[in-house]
Parts: sequence; C-alpha cells; structure tokens
Amino acid sequence: MYQRKCPFHVPKDDVAFNNMPGFLERCLIRTIHFLQRLIVQAGGTNSCNPITKLFAYIFYYIDRPWCILDNDYYVKRQAMFGQNFISALSIVTSAYDKNNVAPDSLDARLLTIPQRRGFFLGSIIMNRDNLYYYGKTEKNGRGKALTPLFLSDPGSTMNPDLPSDQPDHNVLRDYIMAHFLGEKKIAEAINRQKDETGQKLLKEFAERTKGQNGDELEQIIDDWLPLFLMYTLFDVPLDAIPVEDVRATYGSIKFVLNLFVPEWANTCSSMNKAIRSSLDRVAVFLAEHSKVLKDVPNGPDGLTKDELIETIHMFVGVAAFQGARSLAISCMTQMPKGYAEQVVQDEDPAKLRNAILECARLDAPVTGAHCIVDDKDGLTTVIGGKRFKFPRGTTLFTGMTIANLDKNRFPNPFVFDPENRDFSKLTSFNSIGESTNPNAPRICPGRNFAVSAIELMMKAACYN
Repeated sequence: MYQRKCPFHVPKDDVAFNNMPGFLERCLIRTIHFLQRLIVQAGGTNSCNPITKLFAYIFYYIDRPWCILDNDYYVKRQAMFGQNFISALSIVTSAYDKNNVAPDSLDARLLTIPQRRGFFLGSIIMNRDNLYYYGKTEKNGRGKALTPLFLSDPGSTMNPDLPSDQPDHNVLRDYIMAHFLGEKKIAEAINRQKDETGQKLLKEFAERTKGQNGDELEQIIDDWLPLFLMYTLFDVPLDAIPVEDVRATYGSIKFVLNLFVPEWANTCSSMNKAIRSSLDRVAVFLAEHSKVLKDVPNGPDGLTKDELIETIHMFVGVAAFQGARSLAISCMTQMPKGYAEQVVQDEDPAKLRNAILECARLDAPVTGAHCIVDDKDGLTTVIGGKRFKFPRGTTLFTGMTIANLDKNRFPNPFVFDPENRDFSKLTSFNSIGESTNPNAPRICPGRNFAVSAIELMMKAACYN
C-alpha cells in the first residue's frame, strides 16, 4: 500500500481528518452553512421574496469559487457535517446505501434506480434562459435544450412535470448511442488508439514527456491530448484538424462556465463569442471529415445530423475531453513514485488498469452530478446529525468524489492501494461499478476508451 499525495492533501488518520478545519475557519464554515441552509429552505433562487433571492445569489457566488479554489473544500465539510451538507445552494449527498433503501442515498436517489425518484436532472447553471437550443417550436420559438441531452438518463423523462422544452432523452440518447457512443463505435475508437496513426501520436507524446514532470507534464498533456482524442474518437485526417480551434474548444468548458453569469453579461461576452466561433468551425470540420459521423442519418424529433455534430463537440469539450484530461494528469503526476513503472512492466494488465482506477477513485474525473428535487413533499435529509426538510425545486449534488472516500466502501480511503480494492463500488465514471447493468443506466459510455488511452500514454512515457 502507498500513502498517495492525493489532490485533497488529506491527513493520514481519521482523528486528524475530523479536525482538519482550524477553529476560526470552522466557525466561518458553520456560520455560512447555517445561513445557506435557511436560504435553501426558503426557496433559494426560486423564492418569490426578493431579499431571499438576493442573498441566494450572494452566497452562491461566494461558495462556488471557494469550492473551486480550496482543494479541501468537500473534505472539510464532510468532516464537520457528515456525508450530507450544503454547498453552492445545493444539498450535497454522498452516503452509500448498498441496499438502495435510504431515500437520500447515493445509489437509490441517483444512479441505480431512477424509477424510484421524483426529481429530474439539472443544476443551477442549467437555467433555461442560458441553455443552448436546437430547432424551434411554436410554443417557445427557440427549440429544445441541448446541454442536458448527454447528461440525463431514461428515468429523467418519467416525470410529467418536466419543463416542456427538454428533449426526449430516451429517443435522443438511443440515437446518439447507436451512431457515436455505442459499444461498437467505442471499440473502433480504441482500435484507432493502437493503429499506425495512433502509434505515431503516442511516440510523439513519449518524446515530448522525456524528463518532464509536474506542471511541464500537465502542459504537454493539455497540448497533445486533444489531437489524440479527435483522431481516435472521430477518425479524421491529422493534417486537416483545425488545431487552434480544437485547443480552444478543448477548453469549451469555459463556454458552459459563462452560464454562471447573468444573461446580459453572457450575451456581451467576447470570450463566449470566440469560443462559440471555434465550436462552429470544429463542427463544420467534423461534418466534412469525420468517417465516424459520415453516415449518421438525421435523427428523431427534428434533430439534424449537423445539429447532432455541433452538440457532440460541445459535449466532448465539457465531458469526454475534460474527464480524460483530468484522469491522465492525475495518473501521470499523482501516482506514487516508481509504481507506474512497476505496473506498466508487469505481465498482468489488470494491475495497470487498477492503478488508473485507483487514481480515478482518489481524484474522480466526474466529480458529481446534479438533479432537482421534484417530490411533492420536498426532501428530508440528515445534516450534522439533525433532520431538515427542503422544498421541491432544491438542487441535489451527488458527490462522486466524497462517495469514493467513504471508509465504509473503501477501507483506508486516503491510501493508494489498487491491489486490494473492490472497484465494483467505484462512482468515478458517473455510475456504480465497472460494467453496465439494467439498474445503472448512467455509466459513462466512454470510460473504457479513456482508461485505454491513459494506459497507452503511461506505457509510452514509461518505456521511453
């Protein structure tokens, strides 16, 4: 076993862990948490009271950057309040319930049995005024929302109270899986990782990473990985890839982050317009050059092939590329010294894969998922040992990262120990477990593609 320097900088023992925040910081966290809870219980940003709404936005914009800037943010709050707490006006839930009994458990409420829940997917940033739409309808004149398209699951359309401008996720998800993310397409993409062009790119990666580490290695991954993913996912000619536009849209998460600002500011944002232009150019490139997308027919509910391609790249910029980037950086910079070389050269390929999965556990590439409570009676849950009730419309954030640090699921959770883990309990790929099953439809369809890419990157770097 290895004590890994994981991104949370957590102490080695539970006593230190449970006392991590200092006295003054603990007082500040409790005060803000108390006020946030009152605001959420009063309706948060959905409240009709202008004072409540104003303070909701103030606390949201305080808490959100705090969460991003403080690596120990979730760990500290978990230590103070238990598995459930308030963050950015969301109820963070990460309790693991293997029997799917508890009404607010990670498994029962979000991942494995969507039919049991009375809420739909969404988050504070998924404001209907800020979403990117396709097509037009007579009802609202702007079409259906695209952003939730790739983030939902079959259970999300079972609620009759869903907003009318949400797409039919069942139909569109089947369409996407059939022509882009299904098992056959992912298997073909994994094969391209190992073909002549894939090997050429991996050789280039090996040469560039020789003797590099830390920030330099992270920059190389940022620079190299988008081209490798573009080629292997979409089967496009390397010399035709619009490199600068791809790198700009590789960071298209910035486009989504613009949804945090008011609509008027979002509309005027020059950064938003520049990223939008790059997205459009890459979509045109994919439509003209991708062999994978060449024969995709126009889809259901008026979704055209061109709209699908544009949506796919936005999805890739937000999820697939960013998730693979995060996991690659974690594996190549955070893994205990010497361990990578050891498992890369081992005859058992499972050891390298498990080392990658352990990095994904300690530093989840998919940190969490949002959904909105739509139960008529709201949500009642335990925070800090006390039961609280929150109204319908409250945002839930299921913390995959925190669930992966639950010592009831993973003994010695802050220890790097890939050889003694049960990865069927892993939530890092937006699911429970490593294999798809009927009760867990949310599992990331690209998980094997990402793990395979990182295996090859590590082998290239270690054998160099």
